[in-house]
Amino acid sequence: MVLKKIYLFKLENGMEIFTTDKNELVDKLNEIYKENPLFVEYNIDKINNIIFKGNKKKLGISDVMVLNMDEYYKDLLDDYKKSLESHKLKYKSGFKNYESSVIVKKLKEYANNLYAKESVLRKSGIQDKNKIHKLLLEK
Repeated sequence: MVLKKIYLFKLENGMEIFTTDKNELVDKLNEIYKENPLFVEYNIDKINNIIFKGNKKKLGISDVMVLNMDEYYKDLLDDYKKSLESHKLKYKSGFKNYESSVIVKKLKEYANNLYAKESVLRKSGIQDKNKIHKLLLEK
């Protein structure tokens, strides 16, 4: 199953940008560094150059991580998948399990919900992945 990519940029000023959208990444970087006289605005091509060619010697960026959403949330998605596979649906003719296509769709929705919740937690100041995942399990 292929889900979205998550871009985690660590900046020299200590901030982190956590997003799945490159346009949002460009906007946030340009907003953060617009006051710097040496700053040249980022665009999608420059971001792709940083991500895919490893050119991290750009103003303001100290580390870049590109994560697959299905690997990043693997522990949470595996538990959810097990619960979906064991769930029985009641029909007139008896009980049935979810079809595999339905499970994939539900996993994608769940992963997107996890990402949305994590984005909110990161904006509130929590940056530790393990702490965030623990909080996501409690909700």
